[in-house]
Amino acid sequence: LKKPLVLLLTLWVAGNALLLVSLKGKLWALQLLLHDSTGAVFDAPPDQHGVAHAGNFTIGYFIPSEPAPGLAPAHGGDRGLDDVRAAIRWVRARLRAGRFFITRDWHIAVILRAAEDPHRKFLCGSYSRLLAAACMAQGYPARVVVLEGHIGVEVYLPAVGHWVMADALYDFIAFDPGGEPLSLARVARRLIDGQPVVWQPIVGRPD
Repeated sequence: LKKPLVLLLTLWVAGNALLLVSLKGKLWALQLLLHDSTGAVFDAPPDQHGVAHAGNFTIGYFIPSEPAPGLAPAHGGDRGLDDVRAAIRWVRARLRAGRFFITRDWHIAVILRAAEDPHRKFLCGSYSRLLAAACMAQGYPARVVVLEGHIGVEVYLPAVGHWVMADALYDFIAFDPGGEPLSLARVARRLIDGQPVVWQPIVGRPD
């Protein structure tokens, strides 16, 4: 494994470990960081119950979903990618980019109520949390991923067979040039190897 890839994935896992500190506890997050420098555990697929098993680690992605008003139920078109596209459109139709938004209780209803204020603006953290929540409302495991200077989303699509990187703020799903959707780890490997990544736009217009 190339050293830059190990460093990048370590930073990626470290960023997510910081998120996990607040969600699962410090000791668990540090164990993940120490034993998963390549990202293999974090990239493990969840089973039908939303639980990923990798080595001695178990990561649960089952979170009771909230209703997402106006978002059509999942229909599985294009291996589930059409559902992710619909979720991105749904988020971008409701949020405007520009400012941090902080709330003690992060729920779909809270964000949508805040977004009713025409002067309220949001940044990547809100876009990503709302997109992950929308995908979970469709029935897909989804997670917020912490990158250096940005927060994005990965959605697990069973018909694809792996996690798929998606972004509502920057309006894309990541693909290789052959049309295969990419996870964050696959994106990182391609970029380090000098291979192209297609940031396929969904809405194709500013917020």
